[in-house]
Amino acid sequence: MIETQLDTKIDVDMLLANVYYNLIQTPTSVFGVGVGFGQTVIDLNLTPAVGSPILYQGKQPFGFLNMHMSNSYKRFLYGFNINGISAEFEGVQVVYSDYKIDLGYRVIDKRVKFDIVGGYRLVNFYVDVEYSDGEVIADVGLEGPFLGVTVAY
Repeated sequence: MIETQLDTKIDVDMLLANVYYNLIQTPTSVFGVGVGFGQTVIDLNLTPAVGSPILYQGKQPFGFLNMHMSNSYKRFLYGFNINGISAEFEGVQVVYSDYKIDLGYRVIDKRVKFDIVGGYRLVNFYVDVEYSDGEVIADVGLEGPFLGVTVAY
């Protein structure tokens, strides 16, 4: 077995859109399910010290399922969101999962609502693409806390 160092560049951009239906909706709680559509843009460049580089650029569309819940108590908000899919088509296998728990505080509760939110998110994305020159596999996992704002009208 020969070992060599690699100069590696992997760039994965993910675009997501989601449509959902609230099965349960009360003044303080929401529970819904939905479907989403996504696309990854993959730019892979593996350049070994010896041998030919492996290059792949492509776009992989995929769909996913969604389940979400959010609750409020006075001005405090809490909830979770789960997205996921596993699919295989035309030599491409995609496995995507996204888990999020969040807490928030509603700063403005008028016609336009303004919330400060934070929580923890775990995103896993795996793609296996077979093409004429071989196979490219990307397995990406991201996790950590987040902080942001939401505006609802």
